[in-house]
Amino acid sequence: MSEQTLYESERTRTQEAIGAYLRRIGDAFDSGGPVPVDEDGSVTADPPAEAEFEVEYEREDDEMSLEFEVEWPADDGATAAGDGAEEATASDDDAGVPEVEETVAAEGSNATFELYQDKADEWRWRLRHHNGNIVADSGEGYSKKANAVNGIESVKANASGAVVEEQE
Repeated sequence: MSEQTLYESERTRTQEAIGAYLRRIGDAFDSGGPVPVDEDGSVTADPPAEAEFEVEYEREDDEMSLEFEVEWPADDGATAAGDGAEEATASDDDAGVPEVEETVAAEGSNATFELYQDKADEWRWRLRHHNGNIVADSGEGYSKKANAVNGIESVKANASGAVVEEQE
């Protein structure tokens, strides 16, 4: 059978964003649950309990690469995004998937602020735990990136002292 790409993404990321993404993948392997393929977890893979794992570190001309590959027989269970998944491709101009512009990790934190533009070209932020869960988001879009960054700074400055009010 020929090769079929079920999902592909290639974007520039900070080391912190790559680390957070790899931690989410590692946590999923540790728990034996579905493994997030994309950043928001809408595309997942379900590898078997044991699979071939390859690490490749190479130089090609003036470019270095570090690649990880997990491989298992197709009849061993899992596909991305369920059986019969259509090809999904993420690129810088993909309107269906928000492009994460920047990530800001709080020092000593298990969470990362992600700053991105939505489909309407408005700036938004979300706070994502290293396990992949979104624990907070901007709730609104901002026309200017600086305003979204100010929203992040406001949460960082004000949330640590916030009181909890129980609503009935």
